[in-house]
Amino acid sequence: MKTLETPNPNFLKFLPGKPILPEGETYDISNKTNALVSPLATKLFEIKGVTRVFYANEYISVGKEELVDWADLKPMIIDEIVKNFTNDVNIFLEKPEDNSDYNENDSEVVKLIKEIIAARIRPV
Repeated sequence: MKTLETPNPNFLKFLPGKPILPEGETYDISNKTNALVSPLATKLFEIKGVTRVFYANEYISVGKEELVDWADLKPMIIDEIVKNFTNDVNIFLEKPEDNSDYNENDSEVVKLIKEIIAARIRPV
């Protein structure tokens, strides 16, 4: 599986070679509770150090804690993604609502506000 670095060193893009979401759609999962809509995200959040999962058309971006090394996380993340696609497990338990307001460049306060809105005002 191919991986790509992002401008943020705490995120990597994983390219499974298959479409994740329809073109133009994205879905941001910012914590374990929100991950319950996605079996893959749930598995990824079980890996110590994973902090965020973001789905796009051609890639899955995974965020990590700053002090955790990619060398430790990357093989476990790849393993879960490969298992998911090998076993043909759907990315979502049901179709999620659009969550395209994700932006890696948002400040921590904006991210927190978006997370609260997603979790409490428009729950998944």
